[in-house]
Amino acid sequence: VEVRAELVAPLLVDGATWGAINLEELVEDAFDDDDSQLLCIVANQVAAAIRSAELTQRLLRVTG
Repeated sequence: VEVRAELVAPLLVDGATWGAINLEELVEDAFDDDDSQLLCIVANQVAAAIRSAELTQRLLRVTG
C-alpha cells in the first residue's frame, strides 16, 4: 500500500515543536486548501490544550 497524499501540521507550544499531526491517504491529491486550513486549526487547538495542561501541571507543583 502506497501513500499518495500527505498533509502535516506541527504542534507548536511556546515556539517549540512538540510533535505533528500527519494525515496520509492512498488517493492522489486527496487533500485541498480547505483540508490544510482545517488541519492547522486542529493542530493549533491541540497545541493550546498541551500548553494548558503544561501550565496546570506547573501550578499544581507550586501549590501542591
